[in-house]
Amino acid sequence: PAAAFIPRPNALTATRRTSNWQGGSTEAAPLGSTEKEGENSLLGWAARPAGVEKEGEGPLLGDSLVVSDLPDSFDQAVEGAAACTVQALADGWSRLRVDFDTSGGDATYTMLKSSMPMTQRFIASTAAPLLGGATNSEAGGEEGAASERTIRLYFPDAGSAALAQRDWKVGTASALVPPCARFASLSRDTPDSKDAALIFICPRASEVDALKKVLAWHEEKLGDEVPLIFINPDLVDMGVTGFGLAGRMLRESLINTLVPAYYLRTLEWGAVTRSYPLGFSTWLEDESAEGGYTLLDTRERLPNAEDLDELYSSSAGGPGGGDEGGGNFLAGFGKFVQGFGRI
Repeated sequence: PAAAFIPRPNALTATRRTSNWQGGSTEAAPLGSTEKEGENSLLGWAARPAGVEKEGEGPLLGDSLVVSDLPDSFDQAVEGAAACTVQALADGWSRLRVDFDTSGGDATYTMLKSSMPMTQRFIASTAAPLLGGATNSEAGGEEGAASERTIRLYFPDAGSAALAQRDWKVGTASALVPPCARFASLSRDTPDSKDAALIFICPRASEVDALKKVLAWHEEKLGDEVPLIFINPDLVDMGVTGFGLAGRMLRESLINTLVPAYYLRTLEWGAVTRSYPLGFSTWLEDESAEGGYTLLDTRERLPNAEDLDELYSSSAGGPGGGDEGGGNFLAGFGKFVQGFGRI
């Protein structure tokens, strides 16, 4: 069985609501705790110490790295992303990124559109910890409780911000995000002194100049006390920033400063995942394995395309038959894909 991963004591109130933020109980419980032991844990599923055996298996690794497990469902994945983000913030990191790509290479939908269901749940789950336990639930809408701290959500443009407000029913009794959320466009809106966190949703290379202006304002007026969280950023592109001096400067000044709080990417033959503060684990679809996948590797840094090719090539002929089982990984995530419900 997976070993429980208990957050270290910290100054940040790492709590989750035991009831919905839309009114009701305001009682909070520590992240990682559960209403019923063994169920719905935000962090317990994510960690398994290296060398600890699962039933019927030998040790997973022989070194000190810790495996990041794959989630069993969409809900579990989002809960894990939220919990790992709060943990990283509690450990003192103020610039984080969350990569959540379950497309498996399918480009039918844009990254922004595919990311919206996850982003909505992520914001609802992290709002209370980011605000120290309050979500302005008494405000009844986006414009209420002006004196309260807020969470600013930066979208690539005003149109996508307006669409999110509509889809998330902002300002109504059935709103899907708490009233502390403020919707903003990178091209026209600056942060506010009341902001407790800035969340950037799918910023692209074409928005880098606007992003730099927002970050400069943040650094001058707010500083590291107000964390930055990037969801599915794609900031370097050959046709926009290039991979030369401009791309290198962007990496050094921003991209390389972001701590990966959570990473989940599905491939045609498997998946890569990371749950802060654990390692990056690469998994291979394997119908003969318990859970439908086999661990290939865990390392401290995100494997690049060449690393993944080598890992997959070395697995050919191993458990699951190598190439024969690799093209239908998402089918092995039945509950996961159903929960994702791409719109």
